[in-house]
Amino acid sequence: MLCITFPVFGQGSVLQRVQAHWALGDYPSATAEVKEALCLDPDDAKLQRMLLMSLCKEGRIEDALRIWHGLEDQTDQALIEELAWGVLVAAESSQQLPVRLYALLGVCSTRDAKAIAVLLKHLRGSNAWLRALAARFSARFGDAPLREELLRLARQEKNWFVRLEVMRSLGALHVKAATPILERIVADPKSSMEEKQVAIESLVHIYADMDDSAFTLFAKSPRAGLRQLACHMIAYLDRVDKVCILIDLCQDRSAEVRLAALCSLGMLRVYIDVEHIAEKDPAFEVAVGAAWLGMLFNEPWASAYFTKWIMGDRTDLRRLASAALAASGRNGIELSGQLLSDMQDPYVSVNLALGLIGHREQLDLACNALFKALQEKTLWMWDASLCSLFRSLAPTKLRHIEGVAQYPQAVDQWVRLDILSVLSMLRHPRAEEAVYSFLQSHAWATSGMAAGILLEEGGEGALESVQKLLEDADQKVRVQAALILSFLGGEPAAISVLQNAYPHLDKEMQVHILEALGHIGDKQALPFLLSILQGSSQNMRVVAASAIIQCIYH
Repeated sequence: MLCITFPVFGQGSVLQRVQAHWALGDYPSATAEVKEALCLDPDDAKLQRMLLMSLCKEGRIEDALRIWHGLEDQTDQALIEELAWGVLVAAESSQQLPVRLYALLGVCSTRDAKAIAVLLKHLRGSNAWLRALAARFSARFGDAPLREELLRLARQEKNWFVRLEVMRSLGALHVKAATPILERIVADPKSSMEEKQVAIESLVHIYADMDDSAFTLFAKSPRAGLRQLACHMIAYLDRVDKVCILIDLCQDRSAEVRLAALCSLGMLRVYIDVEHIAEKDPAFEVAVGAAWLGMLFNEPWASAYFTKWIMGDRTDLRRLASAALAASGRNGIELSGQLLSDMQDPYVSVNLALGLIGHREQLDLACNALFKALQEKTLWMWDASLCSLFRSLAPTKLRHIEGVAQYPQAVDQWVRLDILSVLSMLRHPRAEEAVYSFLQSHAWATSGMAAGILLEEGGEGALESVQKLLEDADQKVRVQAALILSFLGGEPAAISVLQNAYPHLDKEMQVHILEALGHIGDKQALPFLLSILQGSSQNMRVVAASAIIQCIYH
């Protein structure tokens, strides 16, 4: 009777006490408070809601799901979000790497302040793949604790893959305190080419307000990497007044610096006589850069060099030269068409064809070349290792990496999708045939974990032909088409195809479907995802929870 007469058990007081426990992080006490109040009024919907939320915060997901199953109203998005968060937070302590990966992705997709603590935990963790992902996602938030942790990793991190992600995020966040670290990486001759490129890109972002003295300082540095940085900075900041520095660096002892100087002159649309460089430079990439600069300004001699290289026997030179010609503007159109007509090398053909398509010239010739190249079975990649301006199709040189299943195959798929999207957008007569063939012959090797990374390798082109295949008689084709539309375009029309196919597929494909539903981010998928959340598989629960949060936050 005393319990009934004391006002402390009024609903308002219970709410206040529970919220106080939540604020202190004392979730077990909050749960006990609500349970005690429910003893007096077991049917109170508000108290049941509070109990479910408290159980989620406490990490008792099984108990929370039992409460949820008994609720009449299962449309409350705040409760749905709390359930999903509870699943993700509980998964953070899992011993299974895939579970923790999906939990991290789900947390970061929210862009909620709750993600900061999770990111810090993984940045300080022992798993290199989780550290790399946390470093990449930290650029989305930029809070001071994350900046400080990224700086610490830039100084201390030993894993090469993690270091690249840390440098990228420091550049994206414009962390000026990182400049000495990045400059040392650029200047160190022992740094790998990939590290130098990423460090230079990050410094370019950070040095947006670079003063005049810094240009001279870098250009005269004894370190080739810093001289290369000077070239990129002059082009990035559009400093035509510093062209004299670029002209001097065209004679630099480092081939990387000479190429960077030539490319920067081209980006600034400043021409100097470089025919002697195309003729005599011992580094073929520098010679190609000089011919590219000449072609930009319609110099007659440039065409002769491109013809000689592209029709020659040296494979790497053919591919780089064709990519440079494709990037040489309208002055390269006529020669590209002539060379493409008789070209047998599929990689050179694709490079030339994409250059023509970029200017909407000789489309039939170019599209037929792309269609023919797609019949090749070799794994592909985009290669921009020598110069970012001259991206070339090439046989893959990638190796498997931790955390991304079948990484070379996944990159190959995104490259092919990139090319297929071009055929589709141009409404090539055989585009649908090419897409259908791709869907039948390729398993969906990539997953949502890799999608964020691999979307950089491929494009987000509009694959209109794929939409027609959502109604194909072949279930494999329907599902593949739906997955591609989900990841590339977030197409809501794919939702029903994915949900209907889910019960009939293996576990790996089921995971891809849940990831795809999250990528689409449409609330009509919530009932289906909630049904998965109440299943027995922890992996599926975590992926479904991540998808739920993406649907709510979309």
